[in-house]
Amino acid sequence: MKKLFRIGPEAHGGGSNTGVLFSWQPRGNFLATVGRNAVVRIWDRHGEPIPDGEIVPKGQGPITAVEWDSAGELVAVLQEGSSVVELWDIKTRRATPLDTNLKDPTFLKWSTTGPELAVGTLKGNLLVYNADTRRKVPVLGKHPRRIVCGAWSAEGKLAMGSEDRTLTISDREGNTLDQQELKQAAVEMCFAATKAAAATGESSPDKSGRRGGRGSGRGSQGTSVHSPETHLSVNMGTSLLLYDLNDPDNPLELAFQAKYGRIVSHCWFDDGHVMLGFSEGFLVVISTMMQEIGEELFSARYHSEELTALSFSPSLKLAAVAGDGGVRVVDCSRGFDDVRKPEDVFLSGGGGRGGSQDRRGAEMERCGAVGWSPDGLILTVASTAGAVHGFLAHMHIVHASYKAQVAYLSSLKEVSVVDVRPGMGATQDKPPLVIATGIEPQLLAIGHMHIAAAQGSRVAFHRALPGDAGP
Repeated sequence: MKKLFRIGPEAHGGGSNTGVLFSWQPRGNFLATVGRNAVVRIWDRHGEPIPDGEIVPKGQGPITAVEWDSAGELVAVLQEGSSVVELWDIKTRRATPLDTNLKDPTFLKWSTTGPELAVGTLKGNLLVYNADTRRKVPVLGKHPRRIVCGAWSAEGKLAMGSEDRTLTISDREGNTLDQQELKQAAVEMCFAATKAAAATGESSPDKSGRRGGRGSGRGSQGTSVHSPETHLSVNMGTSLLLYDLNDPDNPLELAFQAKYGRIVSHCWFDDGHVMLGFSEGFLVVISTMMQEIGEELFSARYHSEELTALSFSPSLKLAAVAGDGGVRVVDCSRGFDDVRKPEDVFLSGGGGRGGSQDRRGAEMERCGAVGWSPDGLILTVASTAGAVHGFLAHMHIVHASYKAQVAYLSSLKEVSVVDVRPGMGATQDKPPLVIATGIEPQLLAIGHMHIAAAQGSRVAFHRALPGDAGP
């Protein structure tokens, strides 16, 4: 993987045990980050700060949550000890305080499809805010204790877990639809839809990753077909609870081998399969199909000391597994065996944003969080040293030719030009001509002296003579 950018720790006030929080805009154009200094900064997808892209909450506590709404227009910021949630608008570049009138908010989550924002508190109270109508619906006593996690379904169902070891399912207005007692307090949860293929008992991928008629999935956000998200998985630390909204009286709890440790994170992918990352460095894949419930389809240890984060890209079928030694990237379409070398996404302490990294003698950064841009092109890794790294995982194929000259996209905003005649191609001593386009080209054209790079309605022209030197 190619290093795309590095946002240095100075932007986040240095390192901390909790590292840096980050959130990608659903459209994938902007990235919000926040660290120890409690200043939320907005960057473009190339790691460059945008004008007026700072959110400075008025409280004194650390930031515990930062998240974009489903439309990609608002960033919500939750600060410990503050009853005010800052809502930053991408259009006006201004933050508007939302006074929840709640003491000690602990949880924040936007609806994945609507304008609703859920805010939970230390005492178990809930506020549902509609960003379109600006209507606030307080729900007192939703839980008797701290609300710690939650998730929205595509149909507007809100699931929440509390320290009181209960699970509640609510509608968009906060009305309780169902409530379940849990053996352990929930750590995280996510909704998923099961595709028709899974319902008919289609077989799971074998070791080679091959399967008849395999479709593309949406990971933890559902599937490519518009099936209702009726399944909820709840991470309870040492076990996983599978809850069917259509059959709420028969939840299924799955336990795992003690050697794996605690479940750090999990996600749904590919026709009703679940991927789990464990604290002892193990990655485990299971199926939710009834004939395969309880069977481990795959398990491997990718980190010898600890696993800290897990994220899956539905578009690329790649899983990023962070832990000691950096990040391992697993190709889930090839039987989980095609693993990128950890050196490709290793984190070192030196250098600045966009600079090269020399690992010799450098203190290694500990990976705190990992995630993918919505289009799957950029793997994002946050470290406890306070830095955020962006790696280019995939690029669209964009190219053009004129006689023996070929221009091709070599990075998101970079075009390389080579001569394909025998003996005239690029070598180590004679690299290709590299042109910084300033835009992400969707279309290229090349002529006798110039190249044209187009993005939407914009076209940039650059001279590209064979003797020109690259940047």
